[in-house]
Amino acid sequence: MRSRIALALPDERTHGQMLVDTLGGFSQLYGSEVAEQARAAASVPVELGLFSCPIAELLRVTDAGASAAEAQGLDSYSEALERIGIFLAGSYQRSPVGQAFRRITGSDVLKSMELSMASTRAVTTYGNRRFERLGPSSARIVFKRELMGPLWIRGIYTKAFQASSGLDSLSASVEFHREPGMDFALLYTWTLS
Repeated sequence: MRSRIALALPDERTHGQMLVDTLGGFSQLYGSEVAEQARAAASVPVELGLFSCPIAELLRVTDAGASAAEAQGLDSYSEALERIGIFLAGSYQRSPVGQAFRRITGSDVLKSMELSMASTRAVTTYGNRRFERLGPSSARIVFKRELMGPLWIRGIYTKAFQASSGLDSLSASVEFHREPGMDFALLYTWTLS
């Protein structure tokens, strides 16, 4: 994560709600002490209604929270990243935007994956994402210059796709991973009922 923080450019931004929800996730998952250590890494005020924030800011806060969770023996660093991703997906699913998105895609997981790439482009100014339909029960999403990295992204997208489709069998494996973790793919498979 630290190498990706160093590579993030000042004008690369993401939706500010991600920062707010990440701090809320650390609090709910790991307690107030971990959340405070994560918040202390923020250089901007973290408040509801924050529309946009530098991706480096989100990465610094997440790195501090995952490091604090690991230091307290609550989770490994990598487990904390993926759990925060899962938490963020749940927050999004419960939001008005997430509920509207689900009404558009219904339970069609392939449509959800494809439209997720477009909606991500609308709230980020970095990276490239490409959806590839491989068959009726498999797909790949290819990420280039994805500063959040494979574990965090796998947590976010997998939980979101499981919730929108109702497919508990849906899982993702990381492919083509190259350090520092900005270029990779997620291969999704699931069982059709």
